[in-house]
Amino acid sequence: MRIRSGITARAVELERLHADVHRLWARRDLNADQWDAWAREADRFDLAVRNFYGPFDRAAKALRSGETDEVETAVQFLEADPWCFRSGYMKAELMHRLANGPDLDAHHHRLHDVVGRRLTHPQPRLLRHAARLAAAVWDDELRRRVDQLPCPEPPRAHQVRLFLHLVEQRLRTEGRTLDGRPGRDSSHRPR
Repeated sequence: MRIRSGITARAVELERLHADVHRLWARRDLNADQWDAWAREADRFDLAVRNFYGPFDRAAKALRSGETDEVETAVQFLEADPWCFRSGYMKAELMHRLANGPDLDAHHHRLHDVVGRRLTHPQPRLLRHAARLAAAVWDDELRRRVDQLPCPEPPRAHQVRLFLHLVEQRLRTEGRTLDGRPGRDSSHRPR
């Protein structure tokens, strides 16, 4: 919990710096001092972005290489669910890497929570990545959680249907179905 709150606090600070850069950008034409102030703030922001995302970039790179040491780092970022500059890209990257790589048994329930959050607090551009992650940890428990979601208004109901369709497609490539039974062509495995 402490790590998640640390990620969230650093994301809030990153957003504050981002807003400062934009505020100073609007004033930069006033004089050379304003340009210098903007440049200094832009450098601070750039350093903050590199510092904030450094551990998560390393985790994504390690997961891409097949290393499993960084699974915990990736899961913590997804659990924290920060909202700041570039966070959506990082969430997508980490969900993709987790879904296509390591054994996730030790993190199964925590990733169920991550997937559930993507459905209850949707970010449409992350839907495909969340579905891929859901397929990697899909079981009867996650299916029940999805089925028990409150009946959402029509736009979100469409998103849930689309999500289930994407999960089903992914499971089908693995020879499974949404209900856990072997699919029709369970001999087919992706290469």
